[in-house]
Amino acid sequence: MDANFNNIYEGIIAELLESGNIKRNDLADSPVFQALRAVVKQVVPLNLINPQDQAFSPENCRTIHDLVRFGHEFSMREMFKLTGDEFREGGEVVDLESDLPFKVRILDLGGGLKPGWRRKVRPQQVVSIPFKAFWEGLTAMRWPNAKPAGVQSLSSVFVSTDEDVAQGAAPWRDQSFVVLSKNYMNFSIRLGYHLSTVEAYVSDHINDNYLTFSFRGGGSTPERRERRVRLIETIIDHFDLNYTRKGELIEARLAKYAPDMMNRRLVLLGKLTLYTKQLDMVLFSEGIVDWYIKDFLRDHVGVSA
Repeated sequence: MDANFNNIYEGIIAELLESGNIKRNDLADSPVFQALRAVVKQVVPLNLINPQDQAFSPENCRTIHDLVRFGHEFSMREMFKLTGDEFREGGEVVDLESDLPFKVRILDLGGGLKPGWRRKVRPQQVVSIPFKAFWEGLTAMRWPNAKPAGVQSLSSVFVSTDEDVAQGAAPWRDQSFVVLSKNYMNFSIRLGYHLSTVEAYVSDHINDNYLTFSFRGGGSTPERRERRVRLIETIIDHFDLNYTRKGELIEARLAKYAPDMMNRRLVLLGKLTLYTKQLDMVLFSEGIVDWYIKDFLRDHVGVSA
């Protein structure tokens, strides 16, 4: 049956079958499609990946994505350069001292830190409710001991080889930022090429409570980036979050739950944050991805999969 021309043939017509298997985009050669293709090339690609690279400059912004990335990076830097004198009405900027392998600067909007701190604080001096829950997850995280054959230790992932350095990797120098108050936290986390943000408000007023999570990462092959995103997507699906995935970007949200529920989800997001950083270096097959998913769900969510 040839539905295109309303014909019915007796027997098989090979030419019709072959032509039916060819997928064509009727708009591919249209002026509108060609214009969109040209626009996408100027908007979507990201060339400014490593903020530590000297090439991370306005002169090397070649797409809209580059401009947004550059603007975000330096706006965050400028905000956290503010001194106490410039925050006479409220916030203060301090460095967080901890045993975790990344640097954190805190902007306290008021009520997020215990009184009496200096230019550096320890996690115990932070009283922000969502921060304490998220940090609990970060510090409670253990690296898995059992690994499939051929998988390098996760601790070695944080050690930059000469090749890593040549590619611009600097996981120990990356700067993360936190804006917080007693009930609020916005944690912008950078490790290597991975960028994630956790924002949350937790109080006794259930209708005001919410948390959001976003993750975007790069610096690896397309196949490994895809595996990493699949791993994160599968795991957060067990957190009861409403989420969307667009390519390598994952955005999730939870709102209007009691404080204990919000804090439990923040603890899990803290664990997931350290678990997934740099994992794409060892995600060399779909089977390995499934192994790490099962490992996390079993040990931290109590799910056997």
